[in-house]
Amino acid sequence: MGPASHPRLDLTSPSPLLTLRLSADGTFTGSTGCREISGEYLLTGDTVQFTSFGAQGDRGADVKWQDGQVITVLEGGFTATIDGGRLTVTGSGGEALSYGVEQ
Repeated sequence: MGPASHPRLDLTSPSPLLTLRLSADGTFTGSTGCREISGEYLLTGDTVQFTSFGAQGDRGADVKWQDGQVITVLEGGFTATIDGGRLTVTGSGGEALSYGVEQ
């Protein structure tokens, strides 16, 4: 877990599939694990900022928390770092998603 003021969602444990694909034409698609997301983005330095955003689908009660955390991290702009087999996506407010390699 990250500091109390900056929650971290560790995605090494089993959870619904999360995806994010940033295309060279400035569009993105993905999934929060319960809703499909899409829109447009700008890359400024190492920060990705969504300029339009849409989500479709129902948030199931069992993964509603995951959907909310993913949206919180992504919607205000984010950066990504890789360190020792772990990808961390950090939102503008310090919230983070942490992805580990499955063994």
